Amino acid sequence: MSSSSTVPENGASKYSITPLAEQDLPDMPPTQRSAASLFSLIWKCFQRKVCGLNKKTAAGLVALREKMGRIQSREDIKSVKGLGAKSFEQCAGFLTVNIDSENCSNGPVKKKKKMSIEPLDKTIVHPSQYNSARR
Repeated sequence: MSSSSTVPENGASKYSITPLAEQDLPDMPPTQRSAASLFSLIWKCFQRKVCGLNKKTAAGLVALREKMGRIQSREDIKSVKGLGAKSFEQCAGFLTVNIDSENCSNGPVKKKKKMSIEPLDKTIVHPSQYNSARR
């Protein structure tokens, strides 16, 4: 899987030199306005396309992160109200958890707990495929 994408910039460069763009992003030159406009579009599309999440459950994930200081495992995601088994199954492969061994026991988290580390939580491997991935 590639970490980059090619996105047609049709219209973004035209927008970047308009008075509206200058008003929206006054501290940026046109090339950066164009890039910011494309990023904004991509981000909006991404937010709408994570299967299994809606605005309410996405807000629940943010609230969980704020409460815990950091989401420590994909298992923690299951505690979000409104995120049932099917929704978790659909979104889990899109949600990675940035953890390391130091942060599991003494990192800057509000709710400290000793936990076992699941290295695959940092990857796009779906939890249902963890056993296969370990082989």
